[in-house]
Amino acid sequence: MKGAGAALPAVALLAVCACGGGVQRATVLAEPKAIARGPAAGEVAHRWAVVPGQSTFDVVGVDVMGGHHPIGFDHWKATVITGTKSKLFVEVDMTSARGESELVTRLLKVDLLDVERYPRATLEGTIEDGVVEGNATIHGVTKGLRFRGVLQREGDTYRFVARFRISRDVFGIHAKASWDGLIEDDVHIHVDARAREERVTAEAVPGD
Repeated sequence: MKGAGAALPAVALLAVCACGGGVQRATVLAEPKAIARGPAAGEVAHRWAVVPGQSTFDVVGVDVMGGHHPIGFDHWKATVITGTKSKLFVEVDMTSARGESELVTRLLKVDLLDVERYPRATLEGTIEDGVVEGNATIHGVTKGLRFRGVLQREGDTYRFVARFRISRDVFGIHAKASWDGLIEDDVHIHVDARAREERVTAEAVPGD
């Protein structure tokens, strides 16, 4: 899924899907972490905005029969802040979720994600030594998470790459209908995002 119609994360963080074998499962922390949204006093920080057209965010749902169901989001924004410790902030418009058909999209948005009640999902965290540690808020539930993710400079951009899975049960994502049992629990997310610098100091991030 690429271009303006692709969804970053978040947060994704942010739909029902299942994992492939061997993909790390994010660790659920005992409690959410406190993530400072701006630079520390005296810190020189730089703010980078993720470019949808140069980024991918792949989410694939798997049913018990092994069928794969891609899920995307048409509206999202994300920011990377580099400084003493790099940070990632993601916000996803859950009402822009889409599946491979109108039926799947309706079931996803109405019966599973309940986007009218929970229209927004977020991810915020620090990135250090190949580990992302922070908080994900999905379906109205906030959990502290830790997973592997690499942030590196490539020319005039920063590139962030992560592949991990989380349980939808942790975030209370269940359909009331009987077909809920046909959906695998794990959420598989693969992010490959590029960000360009916006301005020298980090003052505002998604959600401010």
